Amino acid sequence: MRDLRWRADEEKCMPVPMIDDIFQFAYVTNDLERSAVVLRERFGTGPVTFFRDNPGSNINLGLCFAGNTNYELIEPHNKSGDMYSDWIADTDEYCMRFHHIGFNLSSEEAFNRVRV
Repeated sequence: MRDLRWRADEEKCMPVPMIDDIFQFAYVTNDLERSAVVLRERFGTGPVTFFRDNPGSNINLGLCFAGNTNYELIEPHNKSGDMYSDWIADTDEYCMRFHHIGFNLSSEEAFNRVRV
């Protein structure tokens, strides 16, 4: 991993690790089908595999790829009260909001370097 300095003043500067090997971008949405179309049009993703109404789950998922990059669409069942539904709780209109990235780490040492 490389360090990226965000200030010129070295004494006040904290190293920010560069994260290599990003494999996933995840979005929370209130409309899986519409968001699948958005991903296809913007990023050229392939077919989406949907996982709906799984017992014990409070979300529906859509997974697809553009090259080696995975895109995850998360559609919460609830209007609020969990980490996904609260992300989009402020609107009743269609939305698709970035939520997280996924990346591969080669070791526990690499994990400790990027831990906040």
